Amino acid sequence: MSRPNIHGGRIDGAVRGQALDRTPGKILLGGDLTLTTKSEPVQVLDPSGTHRDVTLPAEADSQHLQFLILNEASSTEDLIVKNDSGTVLDTLAGFAAASTKSRGLFVCDGVAWYSMHTIQKA
Repeated sequence: MSRPNIHGGRIDGAVRGQALDRTPGKILLGGDLTLTTKSEPVQVLDPSGTHRDVTLPAEADSQHLQFLILNEASSTEDLIVKNDSGTVLDTLAGFAAASTKSRGLFVCDGVAWYSMHTIQKA
């Protein structure tokens, strides 16, 4: 069934088993990261000692595209998520407590990126 994932403010199928099955291992960043329309939908990232920028693909190329970005930092290292124009959409904070992680879901309608940010405490 082919249908958009965004319906009147609710997101359907944002994270389904198939996307999670394609989750890469944790990526240790050596610099800023630019995602493309071909990037994996689930990004498990470790900023490796400092704040890092994560840039999303251009909106016009990204209609119905979604990214779940997890900050797996072991210290106070933030992931600053931006659109391709450099506007900050969200900051996924890093925490010194290993049991606290932040993550964000980023969804594009072809015109703009939208974010939902959560913090998990074990």
